[in-house]
Amino acid sequence: MKTIFTSFLLFVLVMLNAQNEFFVHKATSSTIVGYATLIDHPYLNNNPDAFFVVSHAWNPPGGSSVYNNKISGLFYSIENSGWVIYNQDSSNLIVDSSYFIYIPQSGYGAELTASATNIYGNYVILDYPYTNNNPDAVVIVNPIYTTYINNNLGLWYDGNNWKLYNEDGTTGFTIGQKFMIGVAGNNQVAYRHQATVANIESNWTVIDHPLLNNNPNGKFVFTHNWGEDSTSSNVLYDKVAGAWYDGSRWCIYNEDQTNFTQNLMFNLVIDTTTMGVEDIEASQTTIYPNPVVNDVHITSKNTIEEIRIYNMTGEEILKNNSNATAVQLNVSKLPSGVYVVVIKTSKGVETKKLVKK
Repeated sequence: MKTIFTSFLLFVLVMLNAQNEFFVHKATSSTIVGYATLIDHPYLNNNPDAFFVVSHAWNPPGGSSVYNNKISGLFYSIENSGWVIYNQDSSNLIVDSSYFIYIPQSGYGAELTASATNIYGNYVILDYPYTNNNPDAVVIVNPIYTTYINNNLGLWYDGNNWKLYNEDGTTGFTIGQKFMIGVAGNNQVAYRHQATVANIESNWTVIDHPLLNNNPNGKFVFTHNWGEDSTSSNVLYDKVAGAWYDGSRWCIYNEDQTNFTQNLMFNLVIDTTTMGVEDIEASQTTIYPNPVVNDVHITSKNTIEEIRIYNMTGEEILKNNSNATAVQLNVSKLPSGVYVVVIKTSKGVETKKLVKK
């Protein structure tokens, strides 16, 4: 998949440190008021013009493994001077339910408003330079409260434009409804995942991406992508979904615990700032120079057994078997860009980000 979205819209946002762009919100008794939970974040507090997107997470770092089969929305509370996540059916929010939250950098978030000019039948058209005529666009969407939208949302591509639709297949949109939109920034990667016979287990589908594999600290947000016209991914998905970690892989699951459907496709925006470490002490491995032009050196306090390099779509580009504490690899033929280096040592697995000039 080609690199997309180097910029999105000309909105001025407060610049954020990389570690603040993705975080986990846990709805506790102290943050819940009725059907909403108040988010506490320095960028979101006292900022009604903030942009962010949210996905359910069953067992993220600090989470409590709680199901939450409710459609979520976003709303800025003037009374509390902050943003809340709320249940669209107005039922009490589930205590200890958890959420991945992604705050895009400047230029990577926007607000979409349904209007007389972009509502077409049962769809709202996304009319941006970075989505038009771009079937590879990866967009994440959440509803913002103007009216309750107790419908699951999806995206589809008609050959020219991306369109937002309600997953029940019949409900339309009304003028004034608003939606939060986010795309991958400098510290994230865009990815597509499709559910197949090979990766479906019961009510979940297993994601295979080097940034998430063996990374319990991984974070991502996602939206169902119906796909382009006349493809195998053209499946309606009227389900509430969440993310969970099965011990080695991250998955997308049905909150109602029904069996997962084949061919469903999802847009993912994945955080790159938590490069997962499994069963290994921090800073055991060093990679230099980084950025690199020709040769990259990888050293470790432990024996390096295997090195794999992936591009940002999850494709394996290079594999090297070793039995040493220092390895030199020539990467001069790799195209310029960002890569993921997965290093297996005698003590565990560590993941690094590599920039190729």
